Amino acid sequence: MTPWRRRRLWTSLGAAALITPGLATGGMAMADKPLSEPGLSTAANQDAVEHAHNPRGDDLTRTAYASVVQQGGEGGGEGGEGGEGGGEGGESGVDPVAAQHDPVVYLTALDVIRAHYLAGLAAYRAEDHQAGAEMFVHPISEVYYDLEAAFKAQGVDPFVEAMFKAGDLAFAGKPTQKVEAAVKTVLAATDAAAKKAPRANHSTAAIEAAVIADMVDRAALQYRLVAAGDNKDAWLDGYGYLKAAQRRADLIREQLDPRFRDALDETLALFSSAYPESLKPADKALDPGLLLAKAGRVSLLASGLQ
Repeated sequence: MTPWRRRRLWTSLGAAALITPGLATGGMAMADKPLSEPGLSTAANQDAVEHAHNPRGDDLTRTAYASVVQQGGEGGGEGGEGGEGGGEGGESGVDPVAAQHDPVVYLTALDVIRAHYLAGLAAYRAEDHQAGAEMFVHPISEVYYDLEAAFKAQGVDPFVEAMFKAGDLAFAGKPTQKVEAAVKTVLAATDAAAKKAPRANHSTAAIEAAVIADMVDRAALQYRLVAAGDNKDAWLDGYGYLKAAQRRADLIREQLDPRFRDALDETLALFSSAYPESLKPADKALDPGLLLAKAGRVSLLASGLQ
């Protein structure tokens, strides 16, 4: 874990302890800890203290964010969305260093954020406000903060406050129209950030295909957890990854290699039956091995594009 990420997470936990005594099972313990971390400079620790004493936004979102961090993010210690590898649920592998020069990694990170907001909004529309709000919180700690250096290097305007606002509204149970508007702002910000992706020698179509293949693979890995009886978070994550893949495919369809496009269309059709719009796993789960095989073929075809 990078020092920058450690400082961000430490700050969030400290802020949560200040605003919500006894948060979960660790709130009292955190309240007794000094807001400093070994290995950080005095200036860095002072910065953490200043942020903690001036928490931004709604307490519900900040507290939920700290709770996600405390539990290790969605990956449950298995890698997380922004972890350093590992994990078997499609939640690993957003490298903040590589994102500063690799457009595939950079755009994949943005699609992981998008996936959570697409799935979260769908859950909110289905009257599961808690699940929707939690989906909005997850990518803040697991993706956005790790990518701040890459965003800064590419001249991207910060948009974490828009992410927090969506969570604020969702946790407060505000009207769906307001939450939709907040999510639209976040998605627009990711679109703007995508336009500033690092340059590469590969064609735009090859880069886009690689990102789509990554999202499909994540959806397949999440479905393996669904088929094994995991909780609805795994299903929502997979649903979001599928929607992100479909969204990108629709935008770039005419530029995609025909062979890749045909395989992708076939794969997305199958995945749509695994992740129906009802936001509820089908009564009879599909064979996760079939989804993984289809995702593998899409990835193989994407890797051969230039």
